[in-house]
Amino acid sequence: MHSAAPVPKLDLRDSTWDIHRSHQSAPAVYHKQSDIPDGTFTGLSELQSLYLSFNNLSQIPEEAFTGLSRLQSLFLAVNQIREIPADAFTGLTNLQLYLNENQITQIPDGVFTGLSNLRELSLWDNQIPEIPDGAFTGLTNLQILWLGSNQISEIPDGIFTGLSNLQKLSLSDNQVSVIPDGTFAGLSNLETLWLRKNNISEIPDDAFTSLIILQELSLSNNSITRLPPGVFNDLSQCTKLDLDHNWISEIPDGAFAYLRNLQRLDLHSNQIIEIPADAFAGLTNLQQLYLSENQITEIPDGTFTSLSNLQELNLDENQTTAIPDGAFTSLSNLQELTQSQNHVSVIPDKAFTGLNNFTILDLRSNLISQIPDGAFRNLRNLQELNLAENQISQIPDGAFTGLSKLQELNLAENQISEIPKGAFTGLRNLQKLDLNSNQIT
Repeated sequence: MHSAAPVPKLDLRDSTWDIHRSHQSAPAVYHKQSDIPDGTFTGLSELQSLYLSFNNLSQIPEEAFTGLSRLQSLFLAVNQIREIPADAFTGLTNLQLYLNENQITQIPDGVFTGLSNLRELSLWDNQIPEIPDGAFTGLTNLQILWLGSNQISEIPDGIFTGLSNLQKLSLSDNQVSVIPDGTFAGLSNLETLWLRKNNISEIPDDAFTSLIILQELSLSNNSITRLPPGVFNDLSQCTKLDLDHNWISEIPDGAFAYLRNLQRLDLHSNQIIEIPADAFAGLTNLQQLYLSENQITEIPDGTFTSLSNLQELNLDENQTTAIPDGAFTSLSNLQELTQSQNHVSVIPDKAFTGLNNFTILDLRSNLISQIPDGAFRNLRNLQELNLAENQISQIPDGAFTGLSKLQELNLAENQISEIPKGAFTGLRNLQKLDLNSNQIT
């Protein structure tokens, strides 16, 4: 049996790229392609992949790719291309096109017209200030569209109309301030939507209506101040929602109620003061919850009751003063809890009851003055315990009893004056013990 013939490819990438990755100090000794002479690819009718990335190309000749009707992948990334000729891609009907990391300043009208089978279009990291109306008209088979890291300030009405097969869309790291009503209407196959690092201050009530199979939504690093009630109601398949680094001050009742498949929720670096008792009700598949760098003062009873699959909870840099009894009791799968840089003064005796899978507990930089007897007794899988930068003055006998798997114990920067005999008895797996900056004599 004869083996299949290899797919024809032509690679004119700068050869120094691989050298730079493995030998950063080696001088560049390979020539970079700076232009494409007329007729360079004439006669390559079977060519399917063409690599021209990592060169010094500043322009694309108008008929550079004429006759390459079987071309499926065209890589022009990481060059110095400033403009795209209007007919540069004529005849390339079945394509993946990579133009990212150039100096392109505009998308010419109709430049993608005729690319009816274009599957991926990468334009990220250019200098594009606007998207012309109809820029993507006819691209009915487009699945991936990268527009991030440009200078786009406005999303034209209906710009994504007709892209019914689009699966991934990035508009991150632009200057978008408004999401027009219906911007994403009709994108029923969209799975990933990145809008992070823009200037968005408000989300329309129906912004994500019809995105019924969306799995990942990033709105981080914007200026969002409020979440409209029900804005996420259609996102029942969403597994990752990033809302960090905004100006959100409150969580509306039921804001996440319909996100029954959510696994990661990031709300850190906002202005949240209060958590409604049912804020996370129904999120039974949630595994990661980030609430650090807010202004939360207390944790209401039952806040985390339904989060039976939560593995990581971050409450760092808030203003909580206490760990409520039983606050974490229902979190039987919790592995990591960080509540550092708060104002917690007391560890309740039963604060961590039931946390049998716990491996990391970080309570550093609080106001804790004593360790209750048996506070950590049931944490038999705990591996890291950080109590540094508190006001602990003594270590009670048996304070760490039962922590047979503990590997790191940090008690630095407290007020400990003596270490009782047997204080660390039973810590047979301890590898790191930090008692720096205490008052031990």
